[in-house]
Amino acid sequence: MCSSDLFFALGTVIAYLNYVRNRAWYAAVLILFLLALLSKPMAVPLPVVLLLLDWQPLQRLRRDNLRQLILEKLPLFIMSLACGILTIIGQWHWGAVKDVASFNLAARVLVACRGLFFYFWKLVWPTWFSAYYPLFPEGMDMRLMNPEFLLPLGFLALVTLVALLSLKRFPLLLACWAIYILLLLPTSGLVQVGAQGVADRFAYLAVLAPIGLIACGGALVFERGRDRK
Repeated sequence: MCSSDLFFALGTVIAYLNYVRNRAWYAAVLILFLLALLSKPMAVPLPVVLLLLDWQPLQRLRRDNLRQLILEKLPLFIMSLACGILTIIGQWHWGAVKDVASFNLAARVLVACRGLFFYFWKLVWPTWFSAYYPLFPEGMDMRLMNPEFLLPLGFLALVTLVALLSLKRFPLLLACWAIYILLLLPTSGLVQVGAQGVADRFAYLAVLAPIGLIACGGALVFERGRDRK
């Protein structure tokens, strides 16, 4: 079953890919993105994701046209900003947002990095699912040297380093990695809402980036193997 926000978010991306070839699709991009935001605020990063797609794989992004590409997405950025502000105000009103005094910035960064690793690991090894993952499991040590946080930080640093080193030969890796991170930012814990540390339902849109990368890599290997025959 496909949730409505995933349906409209993917519809936005598909409409945008058609817009690149035919400008008549612009209204469809705006409408589908608005519907995605109305379904769930997880679609807030999509305008930046579309800008990354302009870079890779669409190759529309050049030094002399960055301003033009941003301007064409200005209505999307405005809708994203409005949705983000209204969501934070609403959650704050209901007392779901933790303030910095009770949950400092360093702890938020550690939790966000742990979440990025958690969702990727669940994609690779989909076991031990739970309906609720507490933000602070009993006895947790909120320090960098805790393996709970040190391992995710090492993983993120390694993947980022590999993506940067392969930028010239395989820029799509960095683009997909950036898209994965961006799509998880609204629920990463940098703005902590509720008492959960992570939730499986937060990942279904973001994991499409590494899945798409794997599919592209498999297709490339298949094509090269067929050419050698």
